[in-house]
Amino acid sequence: MADVNAARPQALKASFNLGHADFYPACSGKEGAAARLCERFGVPSADAGAIFDDDNDLAMASFVGGPRLVVGCACESVRNAIANAPAGHFITTDDVLFAATERMLEAALAARA
Repeated sequence: MADVNAARPQALKASFNLGHADFYPACSGKEGAAARLCERFGVPSADAGAIFDDDNDLAMASFVGGPRLVVGCACESVRNAIANAPAGHFITTDDVLFAATERMLEAALAARA
């Protein structure tokens, strides 16, 4: 997949979502939203978790320190990130939709125990 960030203006970030390039302000995106939610609710990023299925989720993987669940319908770039990540960095499941959400909640509860 082409590096969409190579020729973009510095004020923008870019990622792929469902095969299409997304361009957005560098201060936003899912990583920025996760940071804002952690700040708003007083949750350290080390305790935050996220569900991943597409390239536009990968910036969150470096931000959150809690459960990082990769669901069964994840795209190739996410599967490559799993292959290159340290052991235990991601939790993988074949689940999708509601079952994936349930699995994430189970992982979050287990992390708190």
